[in-house]
Amino acid sequence: MDDRHFRAVIRAGLRAGGFDVRAGELAAADRRVRVLGLRLRDLLLESLPGFAARDDIARLAGVDSYLWNRLPRMLAFGYEQGVVFGRVIHPDRRGVRAVSLLPVAAFSAGIAVLDYLCDQLGLAGPVFEVLDEATVAGLFSDGPEAGKRLRAGYARAGDVRLRLLFALVAVCGAGIGGLYRRSGDDRGWQDLRATFAVLHAAQKAVTFQQAGAGAAGADAVSAKSVLPFVAAYQIVELSGPPGAAKRSGRELARQIGQAVAVTDDLVDLQADWRSGAPNTLLGTARGQAGGPGGGLADAWLYRVAGQAAAQITATLRAASLLYPPRRPAGRLTAIEAAARFATVTVARWVGWREELSAPSVFAFRRPRPAPALLGPCQGAAAMLLGQQATGYREAIHWMEVPRLEEGRVRLETRPATVFQRAVILDALLDAYAAGLEVPGSVLAREALALLRAKRHDVRGGWSYLPGVAELPPDADDLAMVLQVLARCGGPPLAAAGQPALGLVAAAAGRGEALTTWILDPQDAPERNEVFRRYIELTDAGGAHPEVVANLLYAAGLHDAGAGRQWAAAAAGYLESAQAGDGSWPSRWYWGQHYGTYRAAAALVLAAPGSPALGRARGYLLCGQHPDGGWGAGGGSDPLSTAFAALALAALARPGTGRALRPAVGYLLATQQPGGGWPGSPFIAFPRVGGPGIHIYSSSTITTSFCLKALLACRAAHATGRITSPRATPATIACRPGPGQPTAADWS
Repeated sequence: MDDRHFRAVIRAGLRAGGFDVRAGELAAADRRVRVLGLRLRDLLLESLPGFAARDDIARLAGVDSYLWNRLPRMLAFGYEQGVVFGRVIHPDRRGVRAVSLLPVAAFSAGIAVLDYLCDQLGLAGPVFEVLDEATVAGLFSDGPEAGKRLRAGYARAGDVRLRLLFALVAVCGAGIGGLYRRSGDDRGWQDLRATFAVLHAAQKAVTFQQAGAGAAGADAVSAKSVLPFVAAYQIVELSGPPGAAKRSGRELARQIGQAVAVTDDLVDLQADWRSGAPNTLLGTARGQAGGPGGGLADAWLYRVAGQAAAQITATLRAASLLYPPRRPAGRLTAIEAAARFATVTVARWVGWREELSAPSVFAFRRPRPAPALLGPCQGAAAMLLGQQATGYREAIHWMEVPRLEEGRVRLETRPATVFQRAVILDALLDAYAAGLEVPGSVLAREALALLRAKRHDVRGGWSYLPGVAELPPDADDLAMVLQVLARCGGPPLAAAGQPALGLVAAAAGRGEALTTWILDPQDAPERNEVFRRYIELTDAGGAHPEVVANLLYAAGLHDAGAGRQWAAAAAGYLESAQAGDGSWPSRWYWGQHYGTYRAAAALVLAAPGSPALGRARGYLLCGQHPDGGWGAGGGSDPLSTAFAALALAALARPGTGRALRPAVGYLLATQQPGGGWPGSPFIAFPRVGGPGIHIYSSSTITTSFCLKALLACRAAHATGRITSPRATPATIACRPGPGQPTAADWS
């Protein structure tokens, strides 16, 4: 798992817990930091101790441009801490002069520079040779010892980056000394001295890899991350006269530090695993969480990311520090300002702006829901959310499947939910994007559930029945999961399916058929032989148009670089697989409307000039019934109608509205009082080893596609005029006839 994908998983975990930051809020915060940081860097150069030369420090721009360009952000972060903590201590005080918060800014930047020098550049020896216990203690004494040691270290240092660190420490020490002399707060002065001593010991222990396993090591790692926030608060305390009340905010600073500490360990989890650096989240996992190639196992990372993200949001929420995505009206209170600082800090740490990339629904400003169809669509969304709260029990596809066991075959009943959850999530994403009342936390939780369902024993992605090891991963499940992951977190989150998509592209590059099943040529031959036997046993081999179309659409949406050759092959196959009447058949689904919908959507994206699209439109327009619907068995049913409407909406040709308006009328007439639609036949394929058809239907799945269809049609329905259906069907026409089983059956 690459770090970019892992950060996307972290962001999904945070959103699942209710964490959210608006793009505008982040952009405004970043602008403030850029302007403030440059001012503070100039102020620092004007406030250097006597032993440091401005031109000497300015040479950093040529020696280490990365550090020189990061220095303003380091200083601004400390300054923002000072402003927030100052308001907590003095809620009624207005602005604060930048020079009075320079000690906090210098302290924060000093901690960041120290970590950079020790962890990235390997300069821990010369750093702690000067910044030892005596120097730290000397910052809190009246004598000149600390200044002398810093002066001598600065003079000896040939590296300008070390000189910057020693100058920052001197600026911080002089600043807090000045604050203490003006305030006379002896208690605050002694508390800050004790905090500096513990922080120094923790920094040294972690830097020299002394914080290994065990409680003491975990305490040192935690203290190294948490105590800088407490120390920054205590520095600000010294800006006012003595008083017990101002010390009450230290716990708030500690809670911000705890949330940021967990965030830091989570983001650095894989890097710390590779380097052997201490990390509180690894714990005893060094001997348990290893995956192939010496990295951490994906399944373990998904689990830990979800748990740690929940811990971060719980810590912030418990301290009233979870800033709402919509800014409160009026001037922020002290706690609201602290919440904004804490939330924006965590968001920056995890790269939240990466989350806001198309096609993620969170990348776009949500509109106010259109009045047309608002009630029916919100009712359908509410029905799906109610099902989500129960784990989608109604949508489970129970199947009696064959299992290969030591040369014989036995039957076993297994539940299928992966594909179903992806379909429902796709509909909820449409509802969210349309402005309906769908919590973003629900979308993120569903995305995490799909990530955890990924098969980790093979590279093919997802299987329809994850518990059946003999059943290989398939392109249909991969397609649905790719679509919803891309829409939940952009390409970084959808990268979970990149290895499987790469296998499909590689097979196409070798000239192999675009089959439904995904086998890895590099996998063990015995495993692939089991997969092939199972495909032969279930008579499920070959290429299937609806599956290829679904994957082609997902690859285009994900923009994962599947390759022009593969995309061209898939589009060419779909054009050749079109039936004479303009439809596409399905191997796994009822009727021809599902396959036609998937193929039309894929070709619009991959080959918009294809003549097959015109033939598909003709097929759909000719097949509409007088009641406004479509169906596969002579009458209309909601699911076939939804598929046909979705296909026509994707084709978007002039005159389409004349067919969509009565289709909407039919869907509204068949919607049930609870917001859903009755289950229509969806999955259908020949029974293995016997006559008849295996059929699966679900009210939740039917409602998902009907909701998508209503939302897709709302543009053609903006006036609110609905063509009433000529006949409202009392029953669904497409019911299996006598002898066709409706129960889960694969015998």
